[in-house]
Amino acid sequence: MGHPHIQTSIPAELIQLFKLAEEKDVIAVGVDLEGVGSTFWTSPEKIVYRKSENELQELVDSVEKPVIFKGIMGSEDALKVVDSGASACYVSNHGGRVMDCGQGVAEVLPEVADAVSGKITIMADSAMRTGF
Repeated sequence: MGHPHIQTSIPAELIQLFKLAEEKDVIAVGVDLEGVGSTFWTSPEKIVYRKSENELQELVDSVEKPVIFKGIMGSEDALKVVDSGASACYVSNHGGRVMDCGQGVAEVLPEVADAVSGKITIMADSAMRTGF
């Protein structure tokens, strides 16, 4: 089985879902640093915020499986992920769907690599927006 990438912003729900995934013997669990890019958050009842360093640590400590944090777009985020004890930082702008004019993964990857290379596994995704 692969690794589930869990989408909720409520810390207690995240821990519950991490534990459920662990019971299913996944190889790792993952979650975004924030959830701004998901259409799921457009509801006024959904709280959107960036996870604090304490929340990152709590999530890592809640399971035995490796934890991956996605949405890393700079060295500051990457260092916080390293400090949390996570197994990987996933450099991603979530497909650029949050802001069309935001930085691309290829632009920030060297900065992230310089900051955390050798300390944590670095993953990345990217895409082409246009052919022009």
